[in-house]
Amino acid sequence: MPTITSKILASATVAAAAIALSACASGTASSPTPTPTPTTSSPTSTPTSTPSGSAQGIDCNTLQPEVASAITALDSTLALQNAPSPDEGTYAATILNDGGVFCQWSGSGAVSTVSVALVSLDPSDLAAAQAKVAASSTPSDVLGGATDTPAYVANSGGTASGDIEVFTQGGFWISTTSPAFATPNAAKDLLQAILQALPSG
Repeated sequence: MPTITSKILASATVAAAAIALSACASGTASSPTPTPTPTTSSPTSTPTSTPSGSAQGIDCNTLQPEVASAITALDSTLALQNAPSPDEGTYAATILNDGGVFCQWSGSGAVSTVSVALVSLDPSDLAAAQAKVAASSTPSDVLGGATDTPAYVANSGGTASGDIEVFTQGGFWISTTSPAFATPNAAKDLLQAILQALPSG
């Protein structure tokens, strides 16, 4: 016959087991998983370089009537092209990147192309451009050797032939290239027409 002590021990054992089961149950219950907060990142803008010069309002359409007779004299089949692009590595490409204008005439005659690029730069940038051209070019007296309008026979980085580069006292850098310019004098009439078309011409 069970004693009072054994009954108490049995009751304590049952209670302990119940507590243990309760603890296990609470330990295995899954806690709710926190919902991750989405993060957003602001897009970063790529800085763009600002052109250092401008064409002073000159474009190919305004230049065309000023140089038409000089272009026709080189080859009557030459016609102004729509939105041409200069070859990479040429002085014309540098001028266009600096905020200038690039114009090209193409034809089916003996002269295939004539290109003109020009830009107005501040004095320090103009001097730097002239120094770079002069370092790999030959001075020319195509414009009479005037010290205020120095001219050079260049190779435009080796990617163009018949390349004449001119720098004006008014702050313009002019680049004109054509297979027709076997000698600088062949570009004289065109260069003079361009100079007259400039705001400072």
